[in-house]
Amino acid sequence: MNYELLQRREPTLEEKVYEILKNLRVPIGSKGHKYLLDAIQTAVREPETLSSINKKLFPRIADAYNTTVACVESAIRSAITRAWGNGDPEIQKQHFGHTVPFGSGRPSDAEFIAIIANMPEMRKFK
Repeated sequence: MNYELLQRREPTLEEKVYEILKNLRVPIGSKGHKYLLDAIQTAVREPETLSSINKKLFPRIADAYNTTVACVESAIRSAITRAWGNGDPEIQKQHFGHTVPFGSGRPSDAEFIAIIANMPEMRKFK
């Protein structure tokens, strides 16, 4: 096996999103993490889903996991809230810049997904 080649390969979209969520301290293993991972990948590949997250993106995630849109929304909101409370403010600023007023809450579900999906390093996956 050529280990050198494996070390030089570009990460997949899933690996890249996973890394970002890990850095932001989204609880790994939670339903919210799983749903965010899928939601962000879908948003990168199909940007039109960002125009109506509750009507286009969340129903797709709910169908894939055989659950309800309300459960998807709640799990994502909980994961973002936990990440925002436990995460490093400097890393949060790195990823979210001044789009989220720090000290006054967390990004909405839609903001969180859209900001990550529109990061420059995601362009190569579109």
